[in-house]
Amino acid sequence: MSQLKVSIIGTGTIGTSLGLALKNSQASVEITGHDLEHEHAGQALKMGALDHTHWNLPKAVEGADLVILATPLSAIRETLLHIAEDLRPDAVVMDVAELKKPVLAWATEFLPDTVHFISTNPLVSVPSRGPAGASATLFTGKRIALVPSANAKSAALDLVTNVVQVIGAEPLFISAEENDSMVAAMRQIPLMLKVAYGHRIFTSPTWREMREMVDQTFAAFTALPTNDVEELYTLLFSNRAALRHWVNALQDTLSLLQAFLESDPVEEQEQHERLRQMIATLLEQQEQWDTGVEQEEVERFDTAMRQAKEITSLEQLLYGRFFRRRRKD
Repeated sequence: MSQLKVSIIGTGTIGTSLGLALKNSQASVEITGHDLEHEHAGQALKMGALDHTHWNLPKAVEGADLVILATPLSAIRETLLHIAEDLRPDAVVMDVAELKKPVLAWATEFLPDTVHFISTNPLVSVPSRGPAGASATLFTGKRIALVPSANAKSAALDLVTNVVQVIGAEPLFISAEENDSMVAAMRQIPLMLKVAYGHRIFTSPTWREMREMVDQTFAAFTALPTNDVEELYTLLFSNRAALRHWVNALQDTLSLLQAFLESDPVEEQEQHERLRQMIATLLEQQEQWDTGVEQEEVERFDTAMRQAKEITSLEQLLYGRFFRRRRKD
């Protein structure tokens, strides 16, 4: 029986975790890995996430049924450009970057019409950037956003959906615009605030004196998710339209706080009561969110496990009607 040939480009935490999850599922897959940092690919191989590695990018995707781009957003455009001519007809390509609109635009620009592109965004917390932090259960009970390209066959979407389910995750079908707007609000605005705050503090004439008060709170608020300047720049620049909306909204809120700071606590009690209400609302929403998320994660985990157990044929799950015509046994 034929195996599903998978190529994983980028063997950091996400890419290696995908390989481990697929292998842990006992699916009939053969996985080839490629990484510019050869030691990362070698480590993923030793961990059992890969069957093979290949130093040459075009060769790594040659003949693959499914190609997973687990690279930073800043590397995806160049990667698509280099692999486009080496993808077999009806190959499925998926990425795992946070943003969807720029990636879908690059896929449309570079990939031939015979290749089907499905953009995904795993909604998981990544503890580290390398393969050492990978886990076969990273996606268990989590959501993975799915956004197909305009010309992708429904069978290609079915394939990626089934792969999402077999690794224990739940597919979330949303538009690229919805995804990027939510990423702006939930991930990138906090990043921009860190950059703005850190820049203001570290360039302050009194920074030398302020260092005496550095603690874990300060460290956490100024810590960035990666030390890759180009990656962080690309993330923010590529989503600037969605970010503008949220920056404007934040400026309105900061104006309220500025009004509070400039108000008289006796004569302008409304400003002070507004701040109390803002704090109380935040605490209330935080409590509701904590309770809701805990229950939701339990339910999502149970759903993911039930879906995995309902799979009666891994070949049907991973191949389905999309690859049925290619079977020879």
